[in-house]
Amino acid sequence: MKHLRTLALVLCSILLLLTAASCKSASGGKPKYLYEGTYSVHETAWEKAETLSLSGTPKTKKFGFLYIELTNSCNVYDIISGKKIAYYNITDNETVEMDAYEIGKARCFALLSTAINDAAITYKTMLYNASGKLLESLESRIEQPLPTITRDLLLFGDSMYRANGSTLEKVKEIEAFGNHLSSFDQKMANRYYDFNSDCFSVYDSNGAFYDIYVYEKAEHTQYYLLENGNVLIQQQRPLPDDASKYDYSESGNKLQLKTYLWQAEKKAAKEISFDYLVDSIYPITQQDREEAKEENGVTFTDQVLNIASIAPIKNNMLQTSVWVLMDNSGSVTCNLSEQYKGLSGIPYPVADGVFAYETCGGQTFYIDGEGNLLRDMSTVDLVRGQYIVAGNKLYDTNYKLRFDFGKEGYKLEKVYETCAILSKGTDYIRFTITGSSDKTQNMTEIRATDTVTFEDEYYAVTASNGETTYYAPDGTSIYKSKTQMSLIHAYGKKLLFSDNDNGKPVYVLFTLK
Repeated sequence: MKHLRTLALVLCSILLLLTAASCKSASGGKPKYLYEGTYSVHETAWEKAETLSLSGTPKTKKFGFLYIELTNSCNVYDIISGKKIAYYNITDNETVEMDAYEIGKARCFALLSTAINDAAITYKTMLYNASGKLLESLESRIEQPLPTITRDLLLFGDSMYRANGSTLEKVKEIEAFGNHLSSFDQKMANRYYDFNSDCFSVYDSNGAFYDIYVYEKAEHTQYYLLENGNVLIQQQRPLPDDASKYDYSESGNKLQLKTYLWQAEKKAAKEISFDYLVDSIYPITQQDREEAKEENGVTFTDQVLNIASIAPIKNNMLQTSVWVLMDNSGSVTCNLSEQYKGLSGIPYPVADGVFAYETCGGQTFYIDGEGNLLRDMSTVDLVRGQYIVAGNKLYDTNYKLRFDFGKEGYKLEKVYETCAILSKGTDYIRFTITGSSDKTQNMTEIRATDTVTFEDEYYAVTASNGETTYYAPDGTSIYKSKTQMSLIHAYGKKLLFSDNDNGKPVYVLFTLK
């Protein structure tokens, strides 16, 4: 189950798009100058299990909320807090459903009521926070009132809420923003942006609204947000075939290219000298830094503000695109594509002091913090945690051979972040790297007649009578069920399974560490 790796995947999706491993300067692009922190292995394994006392069968499951409908009432249970957080009485002429919403890291849910009295329909929506506190209630005879969400804001009726961490806070100062909320789909720092073909609009966190118009209309206008809220604007205009002055030509067409920098603090744009055509810009936000550090202990240094793909313009011709570091004024501070040619990813951390990068040809290399080549990883079958699998052999992240399991007649069953499980016939072993030494442990919990299922965070051993025991990768027994259970909902570090005990449903909540 890969939902817990979302943060890491988001980070890697940015990194693996990039095209280089080093920098024009002697040191600026070395991994040790791009990243800071100490790499740590995070084991996404089951930590505990508990049986939930639910009053009925969950009808709706969303963002950790369980909606349970009873006779003339309903409950909402939150698997994150492990509590029943809301109760509502349903009248005879009323039907109720639940919907849930995620705004940044904050959650909320709504009970959607439809009541019919003397052929008149009344729609009522009750909005609750993640603790079950009623925030607002709206009624309508026309349609179901629903919240509008963009970025970290939620609009419900005339009320605006902003996500502050995992909580929703009412923000009266920007309620007027609600009339335009759905258009503002980008945010940087404390500003919200709505980009259009000939202008863009900005709301700041204090509710100030202003339109920013580019000087002239153009055939093509593109906007790129920078890390501090500035905006890089590029306009392209076609020119006559006989034009003597032009910036570049493409497919035989001559074009003018103008680049502007809108400065957030000054609320004004100025034309800048910029001999590149921008492909894309990825601003590295504070949230990006925090999420990366939380995931593996390593994050970007302060010199990495914006990572951009740009095509240099030389002699009125577009050159091959390069990846660069860019500051918030639009200046290129480091050419990441200059030292290593043909790369498809800047170095990304895989172990403490070890980084990986990939080439357009499909090769993968490990380098150290100085950018020195450690080894070619192109023949590697699998990398997970501190384990590398290649040619039926297990290596550590320093590519030191730890176990030639193919030679010993073993089959690799599963690799976790902190151990590997192998089998020979009906015998299973757990192989663990502990510093400079190794540990091999017989897995006596698996008998010859058992069936074993390996998942990303656990493994399950099912006996011939159907009883199933669930284990963490290190062999810790977490839960035993009458039959194999079914996953019915997962959110964050919580996974809800259903079991069957003599025909009665049993709900088991697992927590990941």
